[in-house]
Amino acid sequence: MAEEYMINKTYYRTILDDESLSHPVRSLGHAFFKEQSEKGGNLASLRFAQGEVYYYHKDLEAAIQKWQNVNNELEHWAKKNIGDAYYELGWLGEAETMYTSIKSSDPVLTVEVALQLVSLNEELNNKDRVYKFIRTAMSTDPDYPNVTTIARTIYEGRQDWENAVDLAAVEAMRTENLHWFETLIGYVNKGHTSLFAPTYFEHVLVKLYELDESMFSQLTKSLWHQYQESLAYLSWMELINRIFASLETIQMTDKRIVLDLHHESYLELMKGNYLVKELRPVLSGLLVNWLNISPENAKLFPATAMLAWNDIFPSTIEQSLLQKAEDIVQRLKTDVSLDDVHELLQSLLNWAETNQINIGFKKEWLISQMTERDKKHLFITGASRRGKSSVMNAILDETLFGEEAFTLFVHSSNDDQAEMIEITEEGSQVVDDITTLTENTLVDLKWPSRHLKELGCSLVSSPDFSQYVTQENDRFEYSNVVDGILYIIDGERPMMDKAILEAETIASKVKHVPVHFVLNNVESVDEEELKQVLKGSFPDAQFYSYSSHRSSDSLVDFINVHFTFKSNTTKQISRAKLLYFIRESLTHLLDQRVSRVKALESNIAFQEEMKESFLELERELVEMREEKSNIITSTYRLEKEELKSKIWREIPVLLSESASEISEDSDYTTLHDDIDVFMNNKIQDYIEINVIPQFQASLQKWMEDTHEEMKETEDFLISKNEWFNDKYKEKKVNLACDFVIFKDWKRDINRMTNRMEIDEVKFMNQLKPTQFLLKSAGKLFGNLQTNNQLLFKQYQKFIENGNFEDVTGTIINKIFLEFDLFEKALKSDLKMSFQESVDKVIDHKEEADFEINKANEKLEEMRKSPEYFHDPLRIFEVRLLQYEMMSE
Repeated sequence: MAEEYMINKTYYRTILDDESLSHPVRSLGHAFFKEQSEKGGNLASLRFAQGEVYYYHKDLEAAIQKWQNVNNELEHWAKKNIGDAYYELGWLGEAETMYTSIKSSDPVLTVEVALQLVSLNEELNNKDRVYKFIRTAMSTDPDYPNVTTIARTIYEGRQDWENAVDLAAVEAMRTENLHWFETLIGYVNKGHTSLFAPTYFEHVLVKLYELDESMFSQLTKSLWHQYQESLAYLSWMELINRIFASLETIQMTDKRIVLDLHHESYLELMKGNYLVKELRPVLSGLLVNWLNISPENAKLFPATAMLAWNDIFPSTIEQSLLQKAEDIVQRLKTDVSLDDVHELLQSLLNWAETNQINIGFKKEWLISQMTERDKKHLFITGASRRGKSSVMNAILDETLFGEEAFTLFVHSSNDDQAEMIEITEEGSQVVDDITTLTENTLVDLKWPSRHLKELGCSLVSSPDFSQYVTQENDRFEYSNVVDGILYIIDGERPMMDKAILEAETIASKVKHVPVHFVLNNVESVDEEELKQVLKGSFPDAQFYSYSSHRSSDSLVDFINVHFTFKSNTTKQISRAKLLYFIRESLTHLLDQRVSRVKALESNIAFQEEMKESFLELERELVEMREEKSNIITSTYRLEKEELKSKIWREIPVLLSESASEISEDSDYTTLHDDIDVFMNNKIQDYIEINVIPQFQASLQKWMEDTHEEMKETEDFLISKNEWFNDKYKEKKVNLACDFVIFKDWKRDINRMTNRMEIDEVKFMNQLKPTQFLLKSAGKLFGNLQTNNQLLFKQYQKFIENGNFEDVTGTIINKIFLEFDLFEKALKSDLKMSFQESVDKVIDHKEEADFEINKANEKLEEMRKSPEYFHDPLRIFEVRLLQYEMMSE
């Protein structure tokens, strides 16, 4: 009670009587005056009380002054009140200094100060100090009113779920108050406990089981589901196994939640996602606990699971427990949920898909058809293809089939439209003509038929039973996976004997599937004797005497009466079908492991061969590129140089012949210019008449020869394409020679030859000094008639004997400038024409190298860790064996 007065600042009420409380300031003032006048008066207590009254009247300065002068046992509370006043004034620094200066052993005061410091530091957003002082408060007195509630609010407000969860768990264990366990369940359900190790909750769960079994189930379920989706799942399973094993007797009123969790976890753990070494520490404990907590009518599942696990992994469960499980199986009626069996098949298929193990489209299609719950299948077979086809045609009211040797599924068409689809390992495709189908093909036929609608089932027909089941690869025993067998016996003696043998084979394989017989044209044998023989193997069989003269309606009625596809027996048939498919799929997947290793090794060998071949082809292409480049550029250069040589020989002669154009009557004052004009015209005519046509012809021939050279390259590449694509068995390699350069070359050559002309040349300016003097003399004496003859002879002499090498070189350089540049670009062009093919070859080589590395890595992984393949299949085998036990 005294602490309440301190906390609420109502200590003054303990000093004043009821009458004085109406005027506390005046009353305390009188009391202080009176006490002060007395020697040894208790002024400190009165000051403390006065401070409280001033505080409530908002005279905080007066209150502080009073409290500062308190020096008795109330001193620590006075300091706390001063801190409150500072806090009220907004002087947070001063308030915190005052609060932290208090050193008291009073737990109430310590908690109150700590809570004030929590509020103060919340305002300052100082998380560390908030946490420090709330922990101080809880460690001082966790039962102090609202302390843990305040702590929870702080942690939740900051979304500090680690501390919030820890608070709830600690308080739950300390107080054993179910409120805190409920809070913890809420945290789990919201995902706030995912970072905690499962072992953290061990004591909490055990304590809760002692307090409230129903809430224990709720918390267990929440934690179970949380860890089921995490990496700590197996650690959780070890913990929960340990907890249930430690509870000697589990007297829970409602065990459904816990039983469902065990069942759910068993299925989850057995989906092939864990290795055997990971499951060994947890599965045995799970099964033992599950069996122990299960009521009598629910013990079959864990008992068979225990026996199956120990059968595949011997010595993992104690003999006494195995004996207990065997007793349960013998005592209880065996039964297995169709949902559980279907889930196992789907888990197996999902595992195969996830691990990229190909079951094959054909088998997947068959499984999907035969396991669809609303679909029923009647298998029509027999030793005679003719008799079987007759019955099929009769049911369909259409002559569709002869003696084809393929497997056929016939469904009723919903839209009265017929459709025939071929099912292969690669996929499915529509087929228009039944005669194009090959032996052992799988066909899905949708056909509009009133009889099929009446029967409510699909028809399945395969090649002769005795032949088909012995095929190596696509062996598929339809007798194990259909809902009924209609066996056709032909009346001819050899066929009938064969049919009886086949019927006995069916009898040895079929347990739950009804088998009935159609006797086709058996007039030649004793029908009753035949029936008695067949009854020996099929005591429940019924017989229909078929004749082409009888109405097909009667055959359909016979099927409808004796094949009851909606009876309870169909559940057994469906379960047997699923179990057969699971067993077949497991065998297939084990075979796939061996096949996959061989396929990887074969692929490595193939890719290495391809890599080496591409490497060799790359070398050949580079060599061919150099060879063709040298041939093509050298032949071009030869043509060009031959023409240059011709021009070197002929232009000087043409220029020397220009002397004949000079006569004594020539105007020697302009003769130099006239000769230049004449020579330029003569050279241009020479180029147009003699050079261009010849060069065009020689370059045309060069282009043709070059094309042939490149055609050899193209033929070489085509042959390589064919070789590689034949190896790859697909059009993967497409190397080609780039003939675009020929269009470019042709355009460039036409452009260059059409522009083969030279600018005007000043031939007389090329003369030597003596010739220059002659030119000057012509200008000087040209008007003197007596000197014409002299000049004429001199001009003729110098032109006829003139040296035109320099001017000829200039002409050739001008004519062939672009052709020389064209020659320099030839090698670059040819390199580019090969480059795309070279690049493709390099890409193919690198791809082959990548495939080799990938296959080697996969092979190494498979050889290094075979358990990643074999363990899941062994685990699936445990479940299969369990369901087979439950189906017996």
